Amino acid sequence: MRNDKVGIWVALALLLVLTRFGHFGHSSQPLDASWAVFLLGGALLRGAAPLLGLCALAGAVDVTAFALGASTTCMSAGYAFLLPAYAALWWAGRVGGAGELRTLPRIAVAAVLGAVAAFAITNAGYFALAPDLAAMPPGVFALRVALYLPSYVIATLVYVLTGHLLVHATAALRQRVRPQHDDAG
Repeated sequence: MRNDKVGIWVALALLLVLTRFGHFGHSSQPLDASWAVFLLGGALLRGAAPLLGLCALAGAVDVTAFALGASTTCMSAGYAFLLPAYAALWWAGRVGGAGELRTLPRIAVAAVLGAVAAFAITNAGYFALAPDLAAMPPGVFALRVALYLPSYVIATLVYVLTGHLLVHATAALRQRVRPQHDDAG
């Protein structure tokens, strides 16, 4: 990876680590930015290595949270469905792209669709493989989890748009700060 891409990966990794514990119900933590991290990674990074690295980091944060006493209520074999969900988010980031500021509407649509897809994938996996849900009718489960969809979409969208704005602001600042070379010399 080029230096600028390493910097982006490190920034995304820090955002994931600093916010992911909020996923486990710690109200003192900022909202979980994990899904936005994968969307931004898909838009800004190339190749499978950054995706796999972020997947491994998310898993490590989860293991740490569980070791520190976070509830394992939602843990089941369905946890494996996070991998295709993260891949869907990464792909949505690629589709949304990292274009000009005028492309923010396209980026927003891709982020919303990616978040909805990830929500469906993770919840379908949990429903299919969580032993404590075996007796629950699918419609009842869908209605119960649908209540959480807006908060996932909104948090993801806010982080993604903020991330893209920061990338654009940083690029603009670099252009202004970059010394002008004299072509006459």
